[in-house]
Amino acid sequence: MPEPSRDQLHGQRVAATAADRRQAYDDGVAAWHDQHDEPPTAHHDPHAIAECPLCNADGYTPANRICDHIDRTQTTARGRTLVQAELDKIRDRKITHTRGGAA
Repeated sequence: MPEPSRDQLHGQRVAATAADRRQAYDDGVAAWHDQHDEPPTAHHDPHAIAECPLCNADGYTPANRICDHIDRTQTTARGRTLVQAELDKIRDRKITHTRGGAA
């Protein structure tokens, strides 16, 4: 039997169902872990992915980044507030300086 052409291979991949692709992905991940000694991290843990409200079923955030399942909303808000306070101080110094006041 002749080797399938590149277009035929592409067509076969496109025709695969989502379940087939998911199974192939899971099999590939399992094979990789069988060949490597390091323990899987949280972003590989199916339970952590299932419980995480931040990522999709594949463990990726809406920004298409690997999710570590840690909600940083409060940390980000606190940091943003600190940065804004510093920027306000800089802006106030610039305004005072341009009006001829002491810096």
